[in-house]
Amino acid sequence: MNQAQSQLLNAFKRLQHQFQVAGEQWRDLLYYRFEREFWPDYEQVVSDTSQEMENLSKTIAQARRKVK
Repeated sequence: MNQAQSQLLNAFKRLQHQFQVAGEQWRDLLYYRFEREFWPDYEQVVSDTSQEMENLSKTIAQARRKVK
């Protein structure tokens, strides 16, 4: 895992925690709607982005090996 990927995942973990903390006081229809309609999209985007960052890192490493 590269540094940027690690930063992304750590930032998202902090965001998840803050969302959970906010949810403890914000349990209303808007919270549940956001959680149901939008939160899964954020989780998927972060997961997909992390995977693509890993793929890019491997591709760059491979290119560097070939150039040397």
